[in-house]
Parts: sequence; C-alpha cells; structure tokens
Amino acid sequence: MAARAGGGNGTGGHEGEPLFAFHGCAGCHGIRGTAPAASLGPHLTFFGQRQTVSAGALANTAENVARFIRMLIATEN
Repeated sequence: MAARAGGGNGTGGHEGEPLFAFHGCAGCHGIRGTAPAASLGPHLTFFGQRQTVSAGALANTAENVARFIRMLIATEN
C-alpha cells in the first residue's frame, strides 16, 4: 500500500478519517494528528509503510486490509 505522510484527499485531511471515526477505530488505535490518541491497539500513523497486517499474518495489500477489517466488523456483531 502506498504510504502517505500528508492528507490523502487534497484537502489537508485524510481520506479514511471519517471511516476511522464512524467505525470506532479511535477507541483502540491512534493516528498522529487525530484525537483521542488511544493506545490499546497498534498505532496506525505509518500503517501504509508496514509490510504486513494482522500481527504479521497477511501481506499489507488493499485486498488483505479490506478482508481483515471486514472480519473484525463481523466479529463485533
């Protein structure tokens, strides 16, 4: 996945920020520049630079990230 240091949508914000807030990700994860800075889950500021996700179980590809997030949401219900 391509890493982005700045905003992803050209407005100074981040493309995923509304989803991050809506799905409650900030309850466990922190991202630099967002509040609150939770620390239960891994910090996600440089998520795009990681080689793997899911504690190293999956390669960091768009497909695997989407699959991992869908799995997490399904286990919450």
